[in-house]
Parts: sequence; structure tokens; C-alpha cells
Amino acid sequence: MEIENNYAAKLFFSNPSFLLIYFEAVANAFDAGAGEVTIYISTDGDINPSHLEITISDNGKGFTDERFDRFQRLKEPNDPFHKGLGRLVYLQYFSNVSVVSNFEGNKRTFTFSNNFKGDSHVTMASASDKQGTSLRFNGFLGNRLKSYDDLKPAVLKQKLIEHFLPFFCSWQKAKKNFKIIIEMDTRTSNDQKEFFPDIQTITAADVPHFEFETIQDNSIHAFADITMSYSLRQKVGENLQLTAVSLSNSLISLFPDTERRRRISVHSQVV
Repeated sequence: MEIENNYAAKLFFSNPSFLLIYFEAVANAFDAGAGEVTIYISTDGDINPSHLEITISDNGKGFTDERFDRFQRLKEPNDPFHKGLGRLVYLQYFSNVSVVSNFEGNKRTFTFSNNFKGDSHVTMASASDKQGTSLRFNGFLGNRLKSYDDLKPAVLKQKLIEHFLPFFCSWQKAKKNFKIIIEMDTRTSNDQKEFFPDIQTITAADVPHFEFETIQDNSIHAFADITMSYSLRQKVGENLQLTAVSLSNSLISLFPDTERRRRISVHSQVV
């Protein structure tokens, strides 16, 4: 049975957030064992769709035969934290995703689009080809983006830290090195929107240090407990950044209302 990508994308992601593109690509890079991810955004000061292009690259294992088979068949993922459908969100915003992946001395290239039939071209990689995968998003499908924040490196840095906080905390605890570089290059700047070339980096140093408390309630379950991770800092003028719970390695905000968050003056994070 074949599934049309366009239909599946609309079925599972009828109104997706643009941020899901970054979350999905970075999550797949981590799944492939990457320790470094680069997000490069090229646009202009008016975020004109014809000038918008995003490239997300990593140093992971690449699209091995097994990983590509799972990609092109929409097969069940290897771990319980992903549904295996997230890449369909790419097609809600871009008509083409050009993929170049170096793995085990080979280079695999293919284009993910509504016409994707599961084919790829595999050749021998050259000595200068580094292991990893690069996704180039082009052919933006909308009239314009809803927000400049979807492209600003400083905003994306905070969003990525929040989204992947459980991963980052575990890696920080294990003293695992990782780096995410977010760079935006604009043909022209837009001072009114505070939109200009910028580069931001996420490392273990950007992850808050957490204290841990275990909470038990025998009235709920005799053997059930909850481990709470928290970071509290009191600073003048600093508002709440994040209060959330972690379920299946995903964060769910406890205070989604922006106005409510603004009224809290203590920086608090619960994972």
C-alpha cells in the first residue's frame, strides 16, 4: 500500500508550527548519534518566501540502509519517543528537501517531496566528505511566515533548549559534549523587526543546573514516585522562563499563558 505524502502531511499535521521543522530535524540528528548540529537560515529583511532557505546539517551516522528504509517506508521508529511521522511536517512548508548523507564510506542523495517514491542515489563518498547528513529546505509554500521569531537565532536557541531540555540535562549530567549552531544570514536587515544577521550556539554551558527532589504519594500508588528537577534563581526584572513536566522525553508547559508567565518574577524550571 502506498501513501501519498501530500495527503499524509495534511492528515497528520493540518496546522503545524513552523518550529516543528527544527525540532524534527534536530531530533533525527540526535537519533543518529550526532553531537553537533548546524542550522543555517538564509533570507532577507522582509522574509520573502522566494529568498527563504534553511539548511540543517549534523555529524551523525547518516542515512544507512536501515535508517533510509525506515524513512522511506514510514516504519515504526526504534525508540518510544518518536511517532516516525514528523518529517511530513517538512512538506507543509517546503516543496523540496534535498538530502545529502555520508555514511560508512558512501554518499546517499535524494529529494524528499510530495513525489518521493522511496528512491535514492548511492555512490562512494570522497575522502573530503565528512560523515553526517545535510537537509536543504527550499521552495517555501506559503505567502509569508507568521512570525519573524521563527527565524531569529536568539529565539530559536531558547525554544530548542526548552524542547530538548530532558536530553540536554541527561547529556550534561553524563558530561557529554554537544553543540548546536544557529546562524541567520539576511540579504538586508529589518531594524523595525529587530531582524539582522546573527549567530547563536547551544552547549552544555547553556543548560541550567538542576537540583533533584523525589516525591512519593502512597495514596496514588505504593511504588510510585515523581522525580522533580528544579532550578531557582532570583534576579530583578527576570521573569519565568519555563515551568514544565517531562513525559516520554517531551516537555509540556504548565504555564502556556504568556500574561500569567509575565507576572512571575522568579526563574523556575521543572523537568
